[in-house]
Amino acid sequence: MQKIFNIGILALGIICFVLWYLLLQNTDPYSDVLFYVSYILLAIAVVGVAIFSIINIVSSGEKIKRTLIGLGALAVVVILGYVLADGSNIDFDALSRADINVTEAESKTVGAGLITFYILMVVALGSMLLSGIKKMFN
Repeated sequence: MQKIFNIGILALGIICFVLWYLLLQNTDPYSDVLFYVSYILLAIAVVGVAIFSIINIVSSGEKIKRTLIGLGALAVVVILGYVLADGSNIDFDALSRADINVTEAESKTVGAGLITFYILMVVALGSMLLSGIKKMFN
């Protein structure tokens, strides 16, 4: 069942790519229909992946535990990023003069996203480095 699903998702992805490519070269006013078809196919693929991922996770108590630990760790990193972010370190007057309306809350949210990205990047690079070192000594 999983193999059939993977082949179906691959086929939907190829169809979406072909439709997207055709849309880039098309000047027909009715080409909006292709956009909607692409959106529908993308939605089917995303929903299918989500459903089968949830079914796969729920199939085992150990998988549920590992998923919840991962989600909890991600939540901690996002909260840490938000706590470390500072939204008042930019010149709001200069941005207003340039017709860019940014609030302090928006600035803090963007800063939190960047800090979260940096933390996750360091963790990913560290885990790749440790994995490589571990393989060298085994």
